[in-house]
Amino acid sequence: MGSTLSQLRALVRTEMGDDSTDVFSNTNIDALINDCLYDLSHLSSVNAALISSNKAALFLPFDTYTEITVGSDTTILSILGENFTSFTLQTDFINDVGMRVKSYDYMGRKVTYCDFDRLDNENDEDLFYYIRESTVILSDNLSTGDIIHHHYHKEHGKLTLDASEVNARLSGCDMMIVAYCAWRWLMRDRMFKDADYYKQLFLEGAIAWAKQQAYRQRGRPMWKTIDRKSYWDSISGKDSGVTVKIYKDPTNLIFDGGDFT
Repeated sequence: MGSTLSQLRALVRTEMGDDSTDVFSNTNIDALINDCLYDLSHLSSVNAALISSNKAALFLPFDTYTEITVGSDTTILSILGENFTSFTLQTDFINDVGMRVKSYDYMGRKVTYCDFDRLDNENDEDLFYYIRESTVILSDNLSTGDIIHHHYHKEHGKLTLDASEVNARLSGCDMMIVAYCAWRWLMRDRMFKDADYYKQLFLEGAIAWAKQQAYRQRGRPMWKTIDRKSYWDSISGKDSGVTVKIYKDPTNLIFDGGDFT
């Protein structure tokens, strides 16, 4: 269980030694707490600090999944005379972890799951999907009743009620959130030296927390794209095996915070 909005607000006031609402109203503090949750969703401050130090960025600690039923939750999209299965992204979507389709009869074979790869370059031989604005488009018109399991990174929702709780993954991280609020509070009051102290306190906590979330992915530190066509060609030719491309751009290093199950 995570702390509530009212509990975090009280901690911020205690840290700043200000019980009065004259200097900073409850609405002001609530806005800072929600700014912090947004920052942590994207790890914006952490990315900026790491990239400026020529280090790899960590990002996207909150992951979840949604299940889309083909037929009732999808539409057929016609592109250049071909039909594709499509659905609308969730409103809290930030980025992908992966796409898996549960199908009972795929391409003439009985299978349980079929993975689709994110399309970055044109690849007509693979099972792929891509995102156009807020629409997900899959490379094949799936069968009615198939289940699309979309695993993705999400944005932390805003806390609006006193009893609203932060995500359970932030349990025990209250002082990290307090440090962020103190940093922003002191910046507003132009107390830059004190603000910098709290900024560094927040960054240290956020980086440690992000790494802890990254360890949950169990050995998948980078996003990999498997070239299925090369794999099957190599099998038929008794060659060495699958081709794996690893994106090494440090700004694109994904610690996705969860297994794709």
